[in-house]
Amino acid sequence: MRKAFKKVWFQMSLLVFGLLLVFWFTNMYFSPTNSLTIELIRASYTISVFYLGQRLGRQREEEKSQKEKRDLRTYVYTILEFLENPYKEQIENLNYLVDQMRTFDNVDFVFPQVSSFNFKSIKQQNDTNLFAAFVFNLDGDRYEKTKSFAIFKTSVEYYDKVIDQTLPELFNAFIDKLTTINKEYMYYAKPIESQFQRLLVEAINESKSDDVTQKFVKIAEENQIATVSHSGLKNAGFFFDHIIQPLLEVCNEYLGDVRCQSMINGLSNCKTSFESMEQHKVHFSGILEQLIGDMEEQKVKLATAISYFKYLDKENK
Repeated sequence: MRKAFKKVWFQMSLLVFGLLLVFWFTNMYFSPTNSLTIELIRASYTISVFYLGQRLGRQREEEKSQKEKRDLRTYVYTILEFLENPYKEQIENLNYLVDQMRTFDNVDFVFPQVSSFNFKSIKQQNDTNLFAAFVFNLDGDRYEKTKSFAIFKTSVEYYDKVIDQTLPELFNAFIDKLTTINKEYMYYAKPIESQFQRLLVEAINESKSDDVTQKFVKIAEENQIATVSHSGLKNAGFFFDHIIQPLLEVCNEYLGDVRCQSMINGLSNCKTSFESMEQHKVHFSGILEQLIGDMEEQKVKLATAISYFKYLDKENK
């Protein structure tokens, strides 16, 4: 664009020089009092002033347009710089969620979205204006400018979709399925807890001392917190680890015992449901890790494209 301005000024200089030549020529070869000479001078002057005014007007319009495009690029640069910290926070939140998914006894998760990490202000800009500001308005290789602009737009579209659609949909689908599996787990676990407590009371009242009773009592003594504080199954993993799994081991060992026979199916169903929950968490954590990787890769591409435009901005000054 600097070349275009130089061309305008060069044309204007030629015009002024040509006008001076006309004055000199007419003064040298024509009488200043001659009416034809005077009309010729007037006509030349009028045409020159009109042309010069037109060129100056167009130049002012061009300068205004150039400033608007520079301002638009600056606005985009500023927004992207502002999004640096929210981006880091968003990645940290996602990584934390992945760690929580890998925690054995955790079923309580919070949606990790950072509200300040959004691209709406850029997304709302007119694509034609953006293309003009980044491609038409900057001197440089047309192919490289177009390619960088395509990367820039793709990145903005990607992040906007991830924030508004992908993350919420993934998280809601994860929670919905986790809730369904957890309800199934609780459906089998609550009767087991009640039955286990009833068998303990019967064993104590009847002063039983057989192997099964002793093992039941040992489980209860070692895990009183699990049988009391977690009777509402607030912590599925803790309850499974300290009550369901030990009971399942005892019942598998003493399958001939009537008490074990009455609980074995429910215990097996509990184990299947709990393992499904853990597998679902691991699967979703893998999806999140892939999403984090994609976001990091997109960030590198976006940074490269913007760095190229900033370089062109510096070269065009």
